[in-house]
Amino acid sequence: MADNSRTRLGDNWERAVVRSLSSYFQSRGVNIPIIRPRVIPGADYAQFDILTDVVDYKYRIALECKSFSSDFLPYSVSCSGDSQIVRQTMYLEETCRRGYMVILYRGVRNEGYLLPWDVVLSHVELGGLDINFIRNKGIGLVKCGSEYLIPGDIDL
Repeated sequence: MADNSRTRLGDNWERAVVRSLSSYFQSRGVNIPIIRPRVIPGADYAQFDILTDVVDYKYRIALECKSFSSDFLPYSVSCSGDSQIVRQTMYLEETCRRGYMVILYRGVRNEGYLLPWDVVLSHVELGGLDINFIRNKGIGLVKCGSEYLIPGDIDL
């Protein structure tokens, strides 16, 4: 029998991000449909985990969710290598979406970060991201109980 604990952790993180994104938009008085395309059979969304399903370009975003516990998040593990990052970047350009990597660092204390896609791309040649870089360049999510909230003063 396969160990599905890693999959459950990823699903839980994705669900937490969806709730966080919903709360963020609701606090602005905007009702934005949020989808997890992986659960739609046969859908090809360049392997992003979460998308907003809206016509207004202001709110069109795509999120790649990652969770790790070491001090380095390698792309080979997190994104199936550079080719996935290239496909995802092309998808963002073709659909006029802004991209983010949403990262849960499971260290001494769990920390959540939102990293703009252009920052992720700027470090592709390094083969991944280290936690200090993520802390310095990412937008820290506010931990509230078991939830992670997107700070109200940022503009997605």
